[in-house]
Amino acid sequence: MAYLYLYGTHLVYDDEGKGPPVLLIGARAADWPEPRPAGFRYLVPDFPGRGRTEGRPLTPEEEAEFVVGLIMMLNLKDYRVLVRGHGERVGAVLAERMGLPAPCPAPDRAALWRCLAG
Repeated sequence: MAYLYLYGTHLVYDDEGKGPPVLLIGARAADWPEPRPAGFRYLVPDFPGRGRTEGRPLTPEEEAEFVVGLIMMLNLKDYRVLVRGHGERVGAVLAERMGLPAPCPAPDRAALWRCLAG
């Protein structure tokens, strides 16, 4: 578990593995419980009001700002964004309004592995 201080909040996130960065976006890190393929660095945030990050629940637009902040503060390059559940709305904001690469929907373990293979 790690955290970054963004927008007056200690954003809690998991930072596991080594390799190209992969952002796993759901409402909270616990939305991604399955084993993950080796060879990647997984960054899995808990948004405010969800999981381990304190604060009120935010809109998908506000949560997207936290994702951008995480990307910038960690100076991530050549990252992938995978989404599931609530994270699909956040991913849509990232792609449509912020110009980030389109996220890969990964509603289950098989889809997660497919997203990482492609």
